[in-house]
Amino acid sequence: MQGQTLVVVVASLMLIVALFFFFERTIYGKALRATVINRTGARLMGISGALAGMLFFTLAAAIGAFLGILISPITTVYYDSGFLIGLKGFVGAIIGGLASYPMAAADAILVGLPESFRGSGRARSRR
Repeated sequence: MQGQTLVVVVASLMLIVALFFFFERTIYGKALRATVINRTGARLMGISGALAGMLFFTLAAAIGAFLGILISPITTVYYDSGFLIGLKGFVGAIIGGLASYPMAAADAILVGLPESFRGSGRARSRR
């Protein structure tokens, strides 16, 4: 495993743990989860739905930019590369359940592992 790949894996695992603790342990994370589950109920409790949506999109953009910077030295990225990455993440999230972050992350890894092994087998057979 290359050093940069190890950095990406470690950073991803740290980000998963940080997001888990953010959504489970902080008042802001709980407010965001409440907004996702019941927007009207969250509004009645004083949580701004527009502000929560803005925070979600900002958080998603920051995570995407951070991981994009990390992964760019080890892979070639084209204009349509995000579709396949997003599709694999979506499949992992659906299999793991959208409400359980650890299960969604574990299943996303399980979706990606067979593909990575399949790709390495092709590279060896061409040599």
